[in-house]
Amino acid sequence: MAACTPNTIFRQFLLSGVNLNSFGLGSLPNVTPQQIQSIVTALSPLNLSVSPAVAGVQPIGIDEDFKNPKSFQFGGAIEREIMPNIVVGVDFSYVNTTRLERNRDINLPAPVNLLDYIRANNTAAVVAGLDLNVFASNRPYIGITRISTNIVPATVNIPTRLRPVSTLGSVQLRESSARSRYQSLTFRGRATRKYGIFNAYLTLSKSLSDDDNERDAGGTGYDNSFDLRAEYGPSRLDRRVQFVANPVVFLPYGFEVASAMRLRSGLPIDAIANADLNGDSIFNDRPYRVPDVPFTRNFFRNNAVYDFDVRIQKGFKLGERRKLTLTTEIFNVFNYRNIQLAGSTVTQYCANTNTPSTNRCGLDGIGNINFLQARDNNPASARLGLLLLNNNLGSRPFQAQVGARLQF
Repeated sequence: MAACTPNTIFRQFLLSGVNLNSFGLGSLPNVTPQQIQSIVTALSPLNLSVSPAVAGVQPIGIDEDFKNPKSFQFGGAIEREIMPNIVVGVDFSYVNTTRLERNRDINLPAPVNLLDYIRANNTAAVVAGLDLNVFASNRPYIGITRISTNIVPATVNIPTRLRPVSTLGSVQLRESSARSRYQSLTFRGRATRKYGIFNAYLTLSKSLSDDDNERDAGGTGYDNSFDLRAEYGPSRLDRRVQFVANPVVFLPYGFEVASAMRLRSGLPIDAIANADLNGDSIFNDRPYRVPDVPFTRNFFRNNAVYDFDVRIQKGFKLGERRKLTLTTEIFNVFNYRNIQLAGSTVTQYCANTNTPSTNRCGLDGIGNINFLQARDNNPASARLGLLLLNNNLGSRPFQAQVGARLQF
């Protein structure tokens, strides 16, 4: 009997009359919502312990209109020798890409106004007792889960809403609706002299997108799936300024000194409320700048990163065929910590996710005393004034190493 238990995808498809053995890999069937519903209906009475053989299954699919990304790009460069052995140049690049992938939960009811929803489900006396300031943001309300009773009293009737396909959970669709745009201007210079070689590059760039899920196995990143306008902003890899230099200096007595300098502006940070304020069961909600206007995705910036490395080298000839080279390499010469802000402790915009003020998150200014901070500023913390442990060091600590190489 156990062999007949529909605890595999193949056996579950058989319940809806689809035999996967009858299809080749290039012609797999397009399963309809009705067939999925019939599978769930057939499985529910069995009360199987094997997930997802129960109601509430969360399928993931590909949009039938899914398309490969399309990119339009152009660029140009000019280079000129302004003095003997001194060359300067400038490069411009522009890349506009559409049809990028986005993960979207399509099994959500259209949002409503939370205050209107409460008025429709409560008596006038209950509504009159509410603090209307709590609802000032006008945040769209999905309502498949109830917002915290600390935000709205438990005595207020806020019935949860059903998903359009009520017997299913999240139905995640991979669609090609995202886009991105990158543009950059790079200034470069190269100088060659008998005492050294100097190369330097300064890049001013902007990378914008409305979704960055190229390394995400699943899940959604938006605040409101019904209005994606606030998603278009700096991409997660956006660095506005980058400077790189690689000087090599030839000193007397055969010494050579080389350096690698890399200066980069900070990556974006997406501020969060760290609470499910719209009732869609996802904790991606962002603070609101003013009523009806959320912060755009990746609105804030992380710390800049500075790296300086040095290499000192001296060669010794040992006869005509042998050479001994001694080297000293120093990494992060100035011992920059390059702390990178990370984790909800510093990206959470509001102070407490369980108070009525959370639903106003953003309207009253920054509520989290540790927002975008490297050190703990909470007076009640045992680590007051110390580095927050959720943050990351952005580069190696100061290091030095010596080496020797014999060529023969």
